[in-house]
Amino acid sequence: MKINRQRLWIMAWFTFTRRERNGIFMLSLILLLLQSVLLYRYFIHPDLKPVRLSREEVAQTRSFSNTKSPESYARKGFQSKKPLPEITSFVDPNTFSSEEWIRQGLSPGQANVVVKWQLRGGVFRKEEDLARMKFIPARVYENLKPWLKFEIAADAPLKKDMPLITDPPLKKRMDLNTADTVLLCELPLIGPGRARTIWRFRERLGGFYSLDQLREIKSLPDSVIEVILPKVQISTPVYRKIDVNSVSDTIYHPYFSRPLLKMIVAYRIQNGLYTESTQLQKLPLVNEDLWRKIVPYIFLSKPPQIP
Repeated sequence: MKINRQRLWIMAWFTFTRRERNGIFMLSLILLLLQSVLLYRYFIHPDLKPVRLSREEVAQTRSFSNTKSPESYARKGFQSKKPLPEITSFVDPNTFSSEEWIRQGLSPGQANVVVKWQLRGGVFRKEEDLARMKFIPARVYENLKPWLKFEIAADAPLKKDMPLITDPPLKKRMDLNTADTVLLCELPLIGPGRARTIWRFRERLGGFYSLDQLREIKSLPDSVIEVILPKVQISTPVYRKIDVNSVSDTIYHPYFSRPLLKMIVAYRIQNGLYTESTQLQKLPLVNEDLWRKIVPYIFLSKPPQIP
């Protein structure tokens, strides 16, 4: 009998034992689950898709994090490369204005902090007072130290006309509950993708009641939130609430999980319509933190009156 070598080769490579078939089935199942996760993240639930920052956004974010507050200069040991002025006569730091502090080597933010401290009643009485001021870099203090002379007593009135270096006035803050995706794109570091993410989260909530809710958007970094917080506000109330006397377990809301909705419906069937919203606190799944979140989004409809 003539042996078909090609057929033997196919049988050798594509004939599997029962254990091998089980292994192939499990491997295929794992690959299918991984593909399902990717499909969910990128198409069904795009809010979970990681956001990639451009080089310009990364640079702007880093510069903001480094200049977010004058205190960060002192904490991180920031040293300016600006040359310090040569001092030839005695000076009294109690008389310095913001411009003079900047000329001595402070940043505008550091100068504002020192002047505000003086306007609140702070007085430099001795060298140690200046050294303990954490917003004054050590190099500036060492440059001033040989020429310090304190002429103003502790109980002397302070000058109230020291000008502060202020940032340019901001435009009117944007209302997060009424802004559409086009308007949201005007915020710094917010592009079309992030604008849609914020808009979708707001629509699922039914409106924001606090700016801190932005931190619940997983794909929105904290550095971006810190940049946009000074430019947004909540000036309109929550525009969509949930009636716990008619809600079903099929709605989607970030704060109302499916088990919680089933528990709300079961309690209503067993005990009748809710008469007070605080009755929800009796449910095992409603802790103090969740109660604080859901209070702005619930209301009780009045039961129909039987004639």
